[in-house]
Amino acid sequence: MKQKIYKYELRIDDIQSLVLPINAEIISLQCQRDIPCIWVKLDINERLKDDRIFETYGTGHPLRHESGTRRKYIGTYQAQFGAFVGHVFEVIKTI
Repeated sequence: MKQKIYKYELRIDDIQSLVLPINAEIISLQCQRDIPCIWVKLDINERLKDDRIFETYGTGHPLRHESGTRRKYIGTYQAQFGAFVGHVFEVIKTI
């Protein structure tokens, strides 16, 4: 196993997906040059990939509720010079 830390940019968007190696671990969420990013620890030799879904909610916005789904909190960031505060969750399918 050869692990590295990679950065993935997130859009300031409601829902998006990222294809990540199986067992990739999100270790941080921050803005870099006003772009929200997650840093992920992963095995660079892992060939199996997983499509992971992320949702961003602005402060005061309603959270989605679907049966068979739970959300894991990833972190909060400020963008647009603090004018937007985004709260990022990963969607975990539990069906």
